[in-house]
Amino acid sequence: MTPEEARLHLDACTLRPGDADAEARALSGGDPQLQAWVEKRTATDEKMADAFHAAPVPSGLNDRLLAAMMAEVQAGEAPAAAAPLEKEKGAPVASMSWLALAAAFTLSALGLWWVLQQPPAWQGEALAIAKGLSAGTISLDQTSPEYAQLVAALQPTGAPTPAGLPTDLTALSTLGCKVIEINGQPASVICFMLAPGKPAHLITFQAQGVSGAPRNETPLYAVNGDWHLASWRAGDRAYFLATQADEAKLKALFAWMDSLSWVKHLA
Repeated sequence: MTPEEARLHLDACTLRPGDADAEARALSGGDPQLQAWVEKRTATDEKMADAFHAAPVPSGLNDRLLAAMMAEVQAGEAPAAAAPLEKEKGAPVASMSWLALAAAFTLSALGLWWVLQQPPAWQGEALAIAKGLSAGTISLDQTSPEYAQLVAALQPTGAPTPAGLPTDLTALSTLGCKVIEINGQPASVICFMLAPGKPAHLITFQAQGVSGAPRNETPLYAVNGDWHLASWRAGDRAYFLATQADEAKLKALFAWMDSLSWVKHLA
């Protein structure tokens, strides 16, 4: 396989590098120029994917589009396969409404309507970093299987470090750590091995001044594709934990925090 052929294979799998041809991945690992291209291309694709989150969507749009499409079908108005898309100036393009509805139906059938939600900007940054770490396109600054060693390595950097984490999380074996930026400010990430081949990336950043930063001490859970997310706050620190491990494994880390919230509520 030539570098150009490998580029074609890798270009189709920038957001899911594990799906790329094994020979193409092996070739990129030994070709600095090809590897640099992969990293640049992946960063671009991740930015494009995150841009979907910025599109505001009216409430109930999915249901309205599907209802409109079904009404068209029931009325016997099927799309003309060869209908021209270009009309005379000022004339409406009737087939475009069908194309929009067909696109909406496809998105709904694939379960991809989550991309039209609008999470905070910091969450897009954090998730992109977690994806890069899992894909190997972002490297760690320090490696160690010990959580305490990684916290000690991060402290001189001035980046916020985690504190008061669930013991079920800190007891896990770690992979490494890195200083990053969230909202233009220093932040830190520590990678834990939550399940075989499924790391969990913990990002710690200063909550003050960050729009949409977590407010609650108990975690808020979310799903983004095959990623399971948890975010919470403790004092001036905000936390974001992302993993491709089972959702149950993620939530099990916070069982004691969830129980504590119920005790506080009852009190």
